[in-house]
Amino acid sequence: MYSQDFIQEKVSMSVTSELTRLKKRLERERKARLEAEAITEKSIRELYERQEELELLQLIAVAANESSTTEEAIRVAVNKVCVHTGWPVGHAYMLGRDSDELIPTSIWNSESAQQFETFRKITEITHFTPGVGLPGRIFVSGKPEWIVDVTKDSNFPRAKQAQDIGVRAGFGLPVLVGSEVVAVLEFFSTDALEPDERLLEVMSHVGTQLGRVVERKRAEETLRESEERFRTIFENSQLGIYRTTPDGRILMANPRLVQILGYSSFDELTSRNLEEEGFETTSKRSQFKKLIKREGEIKGLESTWKRQDGAVIFVRENARAALGDDGAVLYYEGTVEDITENKKLESQLLRAQRMESVGTLAGGIAHDLNNLFTPIMMALQILRQRLPDEKSRNLIDTVETSAKRGSSLVNQVLSFARGIKGERTVLQVRHLVSEVVKIAKETFPKSVEIQTDVPEDLWAINGDPTHLHQILMNLCVNARDAMSNGGILSITAENLSIDESYAQTSIDAKVGPYIVITVSDNGTGIPPAILDRIFEPFFTTKKADEGTGLGLSTAFGIVKSHGGFINVYSELGRGTKFKVHLPAVETPDKRKTEDKQVELPMGHEELVLVVDDEVSIRKIAKAILETCCYRAITANDGVEAVALYKQNKEEIRVVVVDMMMPVMDGRSVIRELNRINPGVKIIAASGLKEQYNLAEETGAEISAFLSKPYTAETLLQTLHETLNANTDTV
Repeated sequence: MYSQDFIQEKVSMSVTSELTRLKKRLERERKARLEAEAITEKSIRELYERQEELELLQLIAVAANESSTTEEAIRVAVNKVCVHTGWPVGHAYMLGRDSDELIPTSIWNSESAQQFETFRKITEITHFTPGVGLPGRIFVSGKPEWIVDVTKDSNFPRAKQAQDIGVRAGFGLPVLVGSEVVAVLEFFSTDALEPDERLLEVMSHVGTQLGRVVERKRAEETLRESEERFRTIFENSQLGIYRTTPDGRILMANPRLVQILGYSSFDELTSRNLEEEGFETTSKRSQFKKLIKREGEIKGLESTWKRQDGAVIFVRENARAALGDDGAVLYYEGTVEDITENKKLESQLLRAQRMESVGTLAGGIAHDLNNLFTPIMMALQILRQRLPDEKSRNLIDTVETSAKRGSSLVNQVLSFARGIKGERTVLQVRHLVSEVVKIAKETFPKSVEIQTDVPEDLWAINGDPTHLHQILMNLCVNARDAMSNGGILSITAENLSIDESYAQTSIDAKVGPYIVITVSDNGTGIPPAILDRIFEPFFTTKKADEGTGLGLSTAFGIVKSHGGFINVYSELGRGTKFKVHLPAVETPDKRKTEDKQVELPMGHEELVLVVDDEVSIRKIAKAILETCCYRAITANDGVEAVALYKQNKEEIRVVVVDMMMPVMDGRSVIRELNRINPGVKIIAASGLKEQYNLAEETGAEISAFLSKPYTAETLLQTLHETLNANTDTV
């Protein structure tokens, strides 16, 4: 048997061994637990870092997407990266539009503006080319770059400034759109730091994500710029722009088209149907459809459209048809140019050419007729001697009377065709007017009241008194015939210095001094349809036994041979006005008058509203006013004038209103302006009649009256007097 001591020793050894084994086991378990805790802590830390990185990417994405511009999106990214990294300085470079140069921006983030001010100033003026400096290296590599200490980097141009303010480590990242570097972001720390590969990887994702945002922002900005350009062109184009359905319903129209068609607003225009109401006739719309169906588009198509007031205008149109997948027309779209003014000028030119052609033809015919009348007149003298009986003499007298009448007509035709010069002398028109008035008062019906206004200082002209007397008599007789029930025949004369602006309103006018003789009546007026033909030989609206149709054509020829021209203005039911312009000649009295002329009165930035349906008058008046220190806005009809006055009534000092306009005539405009502002100063303008009793007709006070066409001097003088005097009723 074992002894008690032996047994105790064995037990003690066994216990000790077991305790040792347990200790080792516990140590292993403790180490394993510590390692697990370390791994868990690292995993948690990495997970937290990952979460922070994802949050950074998400914050940048959300904030950048909410930014309105590319620059704002990049600014957000710079700020977020500085906050995430704890690096105090961040800046952005953008790629130049037309170069490979990186250009500094105003995007800057720093903890202490004062501390980094020197570094900021040098940064904001330094451009980088590929490969130069931190931004240039990133531009070449297309990857994030890290510099442990920028003050020791030989390829860092701003090293001295960095040394002075304590900037050390730096890294940067490219903003990529596809494979193109469009921007570089750079960040700086005050500590020298070894590269953080994990941070660089995250920054690479930031650059890629920001690149997508920049690409989208650029597309949005390009679209926005394109839309803005289109809107600017659409709103301010001098061409009307439209889009309509195939059946004529208006889908889109710019302000110019609204103006061309005489409507007050887009909504009013869209309530109408272009197919039913826009074209002068439905056949023209059908012609438009057939042509565009055959050609796919039309260019320079000239046609006639109708304004809201029914007036016909000439337009030049370019258009195309937008087709669906099935080939059916979805809509028409195009541009419209109002060429009515051009057509008027063309009409003037064609009329002048026609008159010249007719004159040439008439001159040839007159020459041949005179050759025929000459032997007849000579043969009659022989017949008188050979046929002395009374019966034969009566027949010979009848033939002679007819031959003389025919010869007289031929001479009138020659006056039109060649402008027979006759004996020219320097003369005063006022004496001719006095003679004509004397004859008219003795021979015209008492129901025709004759009024005259001829100033004493009227300039002289060089002319044939007999022919000029004939002109005045022809015009007065026509005026008398237009007033079968009586009326007022007015003969006035005035001096007129035609300037460049006035000369542009008539193809026959030349710059220089003229006298203007105006013969007007308040009779029946001349229909617009025949106004262009009244100077043609043998054209007359009178009965066969009342006129030959040579009176006005003869007057036209005589005036033209004197170097002058005639303007005519007429309105049905209101009367007609003929303005005969004759060149003035240099005389001592005229030189004395010109020496006394003063400079044109200048404005003081007063705003003037000019209302006239003639484009040339609006443009020239605006140019004159702005040249002479006024401000000017223009309206082409009454509706637009009223709208402009409402918008600018606090500034507008004077309104110049043409009395004859479509849509809303001058009288209606004056009444409406007076309703808006009873104190408004109005200058009425008309080429028809100076004696309008406008105050009675409109119920409003008129400050002055301008007789069209007027010169720059007349306009400016009238404005000056109106602005510097109390309003008087005209």
